[in-house]
Amino acid sequence: MTLDRTEFVTVMCTGQFIKFDMAVNALREARIPHQVQAETSTGLKLAMPVTAAAGPGRLFTVLVPAEYESKAQEVLSDLPFEVVTNPGPWDFEPQPNAKKWLKIWIIGGLLLALSGWLVEIISRVFG
Repeated sequence: MTLDRTEFVTVMCTGQFIKFDMAVNALREARIPHQVQAETSTGLKLAMPVTAAAGPGRLFTVLVPAEYESKAQEVLSDLPFEVVTNPGPWDFEPQPNAKKWLKIWIIGGLLLALSGWLVEIISRVFG
C-alpha cells in the first residue's frame, strides 16, 4: 500500500469570512481540489469546517495541491478583492473603528481588573 503525499500550498489567507467563502466557491466552480483551514495567532491550525468566528488573529486559509497552484491563482485573481497569503492580525474587519474600540475594551478590562486588585490590597493593609 502506498500513501499519497500530495504537497499542498497556500493560495489565500484572510480574516474575512466573506472573502474566504468567495474564494472557496470560485475554486469549486473551477473544479480545483482544495482544502481549508482555520488558523489562530498562536499557530493552531484547525481543519474546516469549524465554527467561523472572525477576530484579531483568526485567519481562514485555502490550500491547493502544488500542481494546481498557478491555475488556482489565475481563478482567484478574478475575484473583486486582493488575494494575499499573509494578512495581518487585523484583517478580520475592514473598518478602522473596530481596531480602536477593541483596544479601548481591552484597556478598560485591564484597568477594571487592576482597580479590583488595588482595592483588595488596600482592604487587606488597612482593613
